[in-house]
Amino acid sequence: MAKKGYKSQKNQPEIYAEIKQPVSLALTSTAKDILRSFAITQEISQSEFVERLLRETKSASDRLSSCVYSQKNTN
Repeated sequence: MAKKGYKSQKNQPEIYAEIKQPVSLALTSTAKDILRSFAITQEISQSEFVERLLRETKSASDRLSSCVYSQKNTN
């Protein structure tokens, strides 16, 4: 998905500092429909939805880990 006024170029990162690599996932029909629905609602591709979901999950996990670590050090 190119930025407005910017033409996509093959093997060039657009949103992130790295290029995306193809991945194959096996999902049930229900999960596939849910993914499609979420992506359509946010007006992004299914690939971009998964990318954002994983990045947000990692970010939240990192924040939680740092909070737990800092609490252990204060006791």
